[in-house]
Amino acid sequence: MKIAFILFNGITFLDFVGFYDVITRLQYFESTKDSTWEICALQEEITDELGMTVKANKINPDLSTYDIVFVPGGFGTRELRWNYLSPIVQKLFKLGLYMMEKSLRAGESLLR
Repeated sequence: MKIAFILFNGITFLDFVGFYDVITRLQYFESTKDSTWEICALQEEITDELGMTVKANKINPDLSTYDIVFVPGGFGTRELRWNYLSPIVQKLFKLGLYMMEKSLRAGESLLR
């Protein structure tokens, strides 16, 4: 299973880290030991709503190559939700993720 964590400026890192912690533990179970994950963004460095930064290891990847695409929440989703020209939003809609039934926190607002 290949997983993409989508990061963007204005993210709430707590929303990201909670899910990241669970996913990274998949490597300890026989049935999911081959799971991989990548931190994806449109630029190398992302800043959260409070000024903390993190570096992405995949810049502007093809999201269709992932089995799971996780979009965490944060105040930055409010801006992205109405910015249909944003490359992140365009990529998500291109994948058809607006049909996604399960989402977490404010990240779901990007899919509506």
